Amino acid sequence: MSDWKSWANEPATEPGVYRWRLPAQDSAGVSVRPEWSAEAVMRWAGHSKSLQPSFGHWDGYRMCVPDGLEWRELRPEEGGVDTVWVGSQIPACPFCGGEPSVVSRQRVAGGTVVGAIPPRHNTFQMHCKCGIKQSTWFDTFGAMLRAWAHRAHPHRAADPRA
Repeated sequence: MSDWKSWANEPATEPGVYRWRLPAQDSAGVSVRPEWSAEAVMRWAGHSKSLQPSFGHWDGYRMCVPDGLEWRELRPEEGGVDTVWVGSQIPACPFCGGEPSVVSRQRVAGGTVVGAIPPRHNTFQMHCKCGIKQSTWFDTFGAMLRAWAHRAHPHRAADPRA
């Protein structure tokens, strides 16, 4: 049984940090579902306060959150976890064999949107703990993943010095 709940049908009742996700989205042929941690906070909504995700916004009539938003309690082992891109098969780092992570952000008119939620991110880059990272930002998750996977394939000839 899944512990994910629909925000529209069963919103959280207490302020705190929760895990959030939206339906899977297609990014250049790769289907990914972002999951991230964010707060649910009490906010004024018209003449009363209501509990809303920190990334929701007031449109003048009601609080708005993305369609299909789901949430669940944050698990103790997820304390420092930020965004996870579920459904993506990310190859290991070609240099150290470690597990790389995705860095993403929303770029608009040459600037970066502070606090944008992962589904709105439109530039992606792969980083590894060994210090290796992609030298460019990619416009789609799929393009970034293909470029990283290409680096991971052993397409070089054996070292002639060996």
